[in-house]
Amino acid sequence: MSITLGIPIVFLAEEEVKQGWNDDSPGMLKCPVCGFNYTHPQEPLFLQTDDYEFWAGRGSVIKVPFRCENGCHFTLCFGFHKGNTIAFWQDVTPDGQP
Repeated sequence: MSITLGIPIVFLAEEEVKQGWNDDSPGMLKCPVCGFNYTHPQEPLFLQTDDYEFWAGRGSVIKVPFRCENGCHFTLCFGFHKGNTIAFWQDVTPDGQP
């Protein structure tokens, strides 16, 4: 488990997912605003660079915007630099504020 901005991110192995999952599974992505587990990914964006242009680290980033069914919006990001991958949230907004 990794904790970024106080939000746990848990990644399951493929065999764990195949065994079945439910609303309380540790790998379930939940809204970082309200904690609701019904989230919907939007079009991902890949930004390639070798400077600090798109995130706090130096390197490229993949941004996956989400909305939850309570109306919140957030972006799950993966920043890359020298073989390291950092997962973090961006653009976290409460319900009704895109």
